[in-house]
Amino acid sequence: MPIYQSQAFRALWIGNTLSVFGSSITGIIIPLLVYSLTQSTVAMGFVMTAYMLPNVILPFAGIIVDKVNRVKLMRLTDIVRCVMSFTIMAMGLNGSLTIHLLSMIAIIHGITAV
Repeated sequence: MPIYQSQAFRALWIGNTLSVFGSSITGIIIPLLVYSLTQSTVAMGFVMTAYMLPNVILPFAGIIVDKVNRVKLMRLTDIVRCVMSFTIMAMGLNGSLTIHLLSMIAIIHGITAV
């Protein structure tokens, strides 16, 4: 089995599993945070549109990705998304999270998830 034989494959598998889990949680938590901050489904729709918009606007991302080192790009985007997630958590616990800041973080999350 490759997961037992190759340390590189094991690291890739674990990293990808954590990344997919984090992305899945983010897709649930951001709308809940927006709704708890604003009590508005319209605001929640706007923020989730901002989160998903890069998927529509950046169809040429594959061209860019083909020109850079994919391993470094994957690491960079995962680190950026991790930092953004911890920023949301810290600011939410601190009480300083605003809808405008959450919208900007959602856009960054959306861009790095493309």
